[in-house]
Amino acid sequence: MPDAQVPQRRELLRTDRFTVYLLDLPPGQATPMHRHDVDIATVFPSNTRTVSTLWHDSARADRPALGAVRFRSAGFTHSTANPDTSHFLGVIVAFARSQGHPDSTTSGLRRECSSPQASACAESTTLFCLKDVCVLDVTVPSGGVWKGTVPVLVVPVTSSMWSTPGSPTVTPAQTLAIGTALYEPVSGVPWRNGSASPARLIAFSVRP
Repeated sequence: MPDAQVPQRRELLRTDRFTVYLLDLPPGQATPMHRHDVDIATVFPSNTRTVSTLWHDSARADRPALGAVRFRSAGFTHSTANPDTSHFLGVIVAFARSQGHPDSTTSGLRRECSSPQASACAESTTLFCLKDVCVLDVTVPSGGVWKGTVPVLVVPVTSSMWSTPGSPTVTPAQTLAIGTALYEPVSGVPWRNGSASPARLIAFSVRP
């Protein structure tokens, strides 16, 4: 079965470089065995227990860490089952062209401060880069700002209130819930965390 026919999957957004889907698997459900014909990166905004089965292979237990991002090259067939008591969520970024091998040589922590106070600093860790994007794990304190220097796809790991001053993307401020995604095509847009708690997101920074 092609992955587009998986009944628990729905499209969130589409650009010329990638399409973003949400896989929402209720407790006790499993996807059919299906094939991925393009490269994908999956963000896990939940840490639900799953059972993964590759074609012609035995099932194995899996529990992705909260906010983990996994890249898989095209051409694999599998199914996913949810034996847990909560919904399993996966935000899948399906790329329009081959991405090559992940490059983690640029990985590392970076701080961005919107005020002299260290507590207002946003922290971003580059996880890896692909042909079209670099993937960052970003944490922004309450009231803090993180600036996307290039067009960016944002996948929330926590449900938080965001605003984007100077851009209509999130104006007025709105809550971005887990299991959603938002694309900002304009470079240099600041993302302000209007929640009372730190906010975490995965950012796919689009490469030129």
